[in-house]
Amino acid sequence: QAATNPSPAILHGHRAPGKACSVAGAPASGGPAVPTMPIIAATAAELPQPELSRLLDIEAPGVQNSRSTSDLSVAYQEGAAPPRRRAAVVAAAAAAVLLAGAMCAGAVAARRGSPREAIVGHSQGLWDDFRAMDTGNIVASSAATLAHAVIEPVSDAPLLEFYMYRATAKGALEEHAVGDINTGNLEGVVWYLQNEVVTMYGTPGTTRCPRKFNISEIHRFKVRTKTSKELFAEGMNFGPRFAFDEGMCRGRCFAGNKCTCQPDCDYTYGKYGNVVGCNKLNEKYPYPDYDTAAPGGIWYALPSEGRCDYPTGAHDCTWSYEHAGHITLQELEAKASWGSDNCCNGQCTGFWDNLYDVGQTQWRVQQAMDVFANKYTQMPRDLSWATCDFGWWKWYSPNDPWARTDPWWRDGNISAGLPDPLLAVDSLMKEKEVVK
Repeated sequence: QAATNPSPAILHGHRAPGKACSVAGAPASGGPAVPTMPIIAATAAELPQPELSRLLDIEAPGVQNSRSTSDLSVAYQEGAAPPRRRAAVVAAAAAAVLLAGAMCAGAVAARRGSPREAIVGHSQGLWDDFRAMDTGNIVASSAATLAHAVIEPVSDAPLLEFYMYRATAKGALEEHAVGDINTGNLEGVVWYLQNEVVTMYGTPGTTRCPRKFNISEIHRFKVRTKTSKELFAEGMNFGPRFAFDEGMCRGRCFAGNKCTCQPDCDYTYGKYGNVVGCNKLNEKYPYPDYDTAAPGGIWYALPSEGRCDYPTGAHDCTWSYEHAGHITLQELEAKASWGSDNCCNGQCTGFWDNLYDVGQTQWRVQQAMDVFANKYTQMPRDLSWATCDFGWWKWYSPNDPWARTDPWWRDGNISAGLPDPLLAVDSLMKEKEVVK
């Protein structure tokens, strides 16, 4: 059980300081048949707070280095850290005690000749004890990750879990953290590929080679979202889909590179928190602003300041993700080896034929889903749908208060020391908010 429900220390491959688990005075490393993995080597009460904080990737400003984890609950009640982290620390301390006890108990039983059964049996009992504890607002996010216990959500919005996809160049995902990016459902990404990556903006008979931005892969993420209470109070789980370019928020971007730029992002994220944004392609707002062959396509925006381990709806904790595999364009295009209209990298394909046909685009989506399913047989083919419910007309119709400009031109102005043309609009919005 300890092996299947690893602590952060195990996940990080870290051996904590302090006394090692031992049997009759002998170090655990000297006993037979103990699992060959790093273990928590001290109880939570013996772990210095900064060490536990580092293992759990949490912050506890205001707690001195000399204070042990036994003081953490008091320190957090005194306001030493954000409220949403308090229960996580308390739960993690209990988890550390239980897991350390499980490993030590397992080592004892291992000396008696039944290592695997002993470890599983002892740790399962301790896990059951933890589940039965009166933990107040603490809830376990899953049986697989005990240390991901979180405080009760700060928003009444539902927790949504679904797949997102992103097209990238090979290795790009490893170079850049997931956040401040745009993603889509599979239909939305397939339309992006056929419109901009493998053709010249959907013009039949044209081929991009090399592919735009050297895109060669489609990555899949299992994403959880919980929006803030402020946005949910307005009847929405998603905010506007801002465009991110090289990690910079460009606001809502319309045709002709006309965007509302950073002030629009700052205002929305400041008022509603760093919420996940979306737009449905069939609503033709903000872009694309015309009918497409992917009427079910959705694009998303993931602000990095909203990413956390498990979303609670706090302004800085609205989404989390797990990587769920990737496929290559070459694998996808091999599903239609006929045709000679689209050739690149020594391979010709008919996969992208009939760009404007809705049925053919749906076929492409299903083929991509098949490739994922055949490649990752232990993962669900698909997850439940999350409806993009952002009502742009509620905020921006009939009059959109945000000016639109070319953000790259704006950047040039600012670099040249000229006034920011959008500052006046930003100030006006703040004045309206104060009056409201």
